[in-house]
Amino acid sequence: MIYRLLYFCFLISALVILPAWAEDEDLLNDPALQAVEALGAKIPAPAEEAESEIITDDPGLAPGLSPTGDVSIETPEPAPAAPVEKDVVLVLDNSGSMKKNDPQFLASNAVHEFLSSLDDASRVAVLIFDQSVRVAVPLTQMSDETRPTILKSIEKLDYKGLYTDSPAAIERAIYDLKNNGRVDAKKLIVFMTDGIVDTGNVNRDVEKSRWLQQDLAAGAAESGIQIFSIAFTDEADFQLIQALAQRTDGEYYRALKPEDLQNVFAQVHTIINKIPEPEPEIITPAPAPAPVEMPVQVAPPPPVIIEVPVPAQGMDEEEQLRSMMIMVALGVLIIAVIIMVVMLLRGSRRKGGADDEYAQEAYLNDINGYTSQTSYKLGSKPTMLGRVAGTDTEHLNYIVIPQTTIGRRHALIEYKDFAYWIIDQGSINGTFVNDKMITSETRLKHGDRVRLHKLEFEFLMPEMVDAGMTMVSKTVMATSPAAGSEAPTIARGDIAAASEDMDMDYPEPEFDLTGGLDSAVSPDEEDTVIKGSPSGGHNDHGPEDATLMLDSDGDEMDGDDATIRPDLDDDDSDLTVDNIEEKDKKK
Repeated sequence: MIYRLLYFCFLISALVILPAWAEDEDLLNDPALQAVEALGAKIPAPAEEAESEIITDDPGLAPGLSPTGDVSIETPEPAPAAPVEKDVVLVLDNSGSMKKNDPQFLASNAVHEFLSSLDDASRVAVLIFDQSVRVAVPLTQMSDETRPTILKSIEKLDYKGLYTDSPAAIERAIYDLKNNGRVDAKKLIVFMTDGIVDTGNVNRDVEKSRWLQQDLAAGAAESGIQIFSIAFTDEADFQLIQALAQRTDGEYYRALKPEDLQNVFAQVHTIINKIPEPEPEIITPAPAPAPVEMPVQVAPPPPVIIEVPVPAQGMDEEEQLRSMMIMVALGVLIIAVIIMVVMLLRGSRRKGGADDEYAQEAYLNDINGYTSQTSYKLGSKPTMLGRVAGTDTEHLNYIVIPQTTIGRRHALIEYKDFAYWIIDQGSINGTFVNDKMITSETRLKHGDRVRLHKLEFEFLMPEMVDAGMTMVSKTVMATSPAAGSEAPTIARGDIAAASEDMDMDYPEPEFDLTGGLDSAVSPDEEDTVIKGSPSGGHNDHGPEDATLMLDSDGDEMDGDDATIRPDLDDDDSDLTVDNIEEKDKKK
């Protein structure tokens, strides 16, 4: 309805504005205005003023001055450029995650080409870091004799490190350039990593990240050391890496794939070898005497008088009425547009709110005490399980499992499509659900056992416990299924097995909570499931009907989890707890 009203407003506005424009078009075709335009076309344009004659007593001009007195700028001829002297320290990540992200060692090839392209005016050092820092090559002058040794040092990259102590590597590089670098040479650090600061201790990682971003970056900037940072893959701490480059007047790059590293190192090589352009020399000559100008007077053209007939007084009222109608129509049009925009915004908000999924309540329980909490609540925000916590707390929750066999980003639990799903994040020791290794996204069910290497957790959904059965005291009485149906009746027992059976196309059992519950059941009695007829009549089922006795504490017994009592024959129907006790006493 509202859209029809808006359409009607647009139509009324168009009917008001279009006739007004048509009247304006008729006014342009007025014969009086056309006569004025024809008269203006016949009037010749005024003659251009003659240029002023410049008279000066100085026969010559001072050097560096143009005839107008401007200062001229002389640009010297560029001399042949000498190679830029530079001291370069390569700081390369050798942690185990690099092997996962760069299995073909394309980073080594990119570094090899970068070193090969450096000229003899360069000095190069190579530092390799993981849980420690190793000097593969100290600051060495690049030449034909030393180049093979420097290039061979890249072969020490084997990606077998356990941790990523990048602050210690940057500190060592800054120290070498301060103490061993040349005074007149450019001092550069080329830093490449694929992860975050990881020393095996979360508190120490935070302190070292702050030390690198504040103290070490400030020290490098004071010493004139530029840091060219390369964040390899999305797992790198690009915020920290970018801050290093910005605070030291360096450059920041992101290489999402190993194939991008060659192009990134080529860009770094171009920038560090760029020769600054010399500033042009400005020559300021002595001021010359101001010339005396003698203007030439030109007589102005005679004025042209054009008489335009004044419109009658009655036209003013019509014009005012037409203007008012146009303004009203425009006002209505603007209000209609505003209403339409507001309605569209509200509709989009409602649609966006409807698309948000309600995350069912679920928990991941630490049943063996591996972490600092016994239970973690899951929700709509994905949860990352790993050895260390990340920095993206706005989009991820983190469960920290401080064990060396757990990866930094081991597994991810995410709620989507009205269910919780778990997926392994490429861990070395694997992720298991109910002792089965998962290789793709796996849906979690209530009672599933989630195991990361050998560390086991339990996935629970309280809503499934409430919906799975109705319990009165410790006895659950269920009616028999319909004739000809083989669907089992489940009471208590293992919750995970029950949830799996619920996924099958069995008819839902009917629970009778009224019969056989007049007497209280002591806590020491066993849980009993009694199959009876739906209406209390004779039990027509065969010998397959039996009474299942389940141990109340859920411990396993010899053989199966339940024992079948053979002393109840087929004629026993509508049994209750009291009837069973009386029959036992008679025996």
